[in-house]
Amino acid sequence: MEKYRSHFTFAEAEVTIVTDVEDVIGAAQRAVRMYYRDVESVIAKYPLFRASLEPTNFTEIDPKLPKVAQIMEAVTTPFGIGPMAAVAGAIVDLVYEYVRQYAPEVLIIEDGGEVLAHSIEPVTIGLYAGEAALGAKLAFEIAPEDMPLGISTSSATVGHALSFGKADAATMFAKDCATADAAATFFCNSVTGDDIPQSIDRALAFLPEYESVGVRGAFIVRETHVGAGGFVPRLVKIRGTPEDLLDRKRSAILLDDENLR
Repeated sequence: MEKYRSHFTFAEAEVTIVTDVEDVIGAAQRAVRMYYRDVESVIAKYPLFRASLEPTNFTEIDPKLPKVAQIMEAVTTPFGIGPMAAVAGAIVDLVYEYVRQYAPEVLIIEDGGEVLAHSIEPVTIGLYAGEAALGAKLAFEIAPEDMPLGISTSSATVGHALSFGKADAATMFAKDCATADAAATFFCNSVTGDDIPQSIDRALAFLPEYESVGVRGAFIVRETHVGAGGFVPRLVKIRGTPEDLLDRKRSAILLDDENLR
């Protein structure tokens, strides 16, 4: 099956789209710009929406609040975190809904590591855990029957996102990308303490509490230790160095098998 791949940036977004329908690319780019502008308009009106590290309730006081902001508040509130923790995931979900009118059989949208995967073929998503023992050595192979699936990774050691935990990577699997995005922040923050195995186990113990909001599973990496709970796709090894992989792919989405075994 022929696939089209596009990578572009806008505002704070760094988006990769893979699909079998060429028209989806332009439509998705338009949707990304539209929804990020919606977020910017909310921040301009309510600065606390961006600054808060706790749930906000602007949805209740403003009936005209854009849908993206409503989703961000809804998915982060159960985790007790601020709405911006789910900005990328919420936009990925809305872009997904926006372009489904083209009826793609393959549609994978990533914004800075937050992924929504829908495909009639298996999809492989790479895991980058920075300086941890796993580095960029593993990927998740997602079967068609397990999609659509939201995948998000939060890290206390990779990137510049604010984190209160110590996980090198907390990868979450959920019914949608916004929920996965919020969950990744919460579970990464939950990996604390000097006892590394115990810190991972404590975080995983929260999983049953969040199944009702659509969290399906977790895969947590801290230094040389790994823990998993709930639904986790099949793990496959990645060939090559992390630098080679990230420089060439510029994305967590790995559709070919040249780097897999």
